[in-house]
Amino acid sequence: MTRKKCVRCGKVRIVRKKGKHIGLCESCVTTFLSNQRKKLDYTSRKNQYNKINKNYVRNKLIEIINLKEIKQILTLESSDFLFAKQLPNKKVFVFEHAEKEFKKMQKIKPKNVRLFYGDVSQSKDIDNIFDCIYLDFCCGITEGLFTISQIKNKIEDTKLFGVTFCMRGFIPQECDYQFEIQKRLYEVLEIPLIPLYGYTYRDNHREGAIMITILFEIPKELKGGKL
Repeated sequence: MTRKKCVRCGKVRIVRKKGKHIGLCESCVTTFLSNQRKKLDYTSRKNQYNKINKNYVRNKLIEIINLKEIKQILTLESSDFLFAKQLPNKKVFVFEHAEKEFKKMQKIKPKNVRLFYGDVSQSKDIDNIFDCIYLDFCCGITEGLFTISQIKNKIEDTKLFGVTFCMRGFIPQECDYQFEIQKRLYEVLEIPLIPLYGYTYRDNHREGAIMITILFEIPKELKGGKL
């Protein structure tokens, strides 16, 4: 290495003379590698919505939604609207908290989608009553439950309520997951939940975190007050 003007930042520093990243200072190399990792992470997150298991679960939920009298849906979407595109006759409300992702989604959103910038918890400020709420979290159950607690009133008024959690680091065995999630949801929502569909999977067979999806029906008797 020798002290020269960095070809990236223009500052006179010790720059690489051989190997990869010739002409870059160590600070710019670190920044470059960090940006590359972020790009790979983003691509990985984007692609995780278009996998065999994820698509299978999504199609099952859509089947149930089409059997019910569902008109308005609140959900978290993939960047290419894989969910909403299969429900063209439904009005789909989507929240996206990442600004860059939001701007990209604005350009390609289907006609049946209303896209909002912000956290899905902000849906509590929308006057619409949703017939279905499906929250496909990329986080674990603890973080997801906090968000759910913020829109408790919206969930009470819906017909179908579904969640997907990443169960990385969770203690119970796989056979206990669905029961554990239902118990934890009841503690937060304090309303009866009737399970309609549940599915547990790993994207990489025995590797990777366990993902679990459960769709519940909210009893009609709950409308206008608790049971």
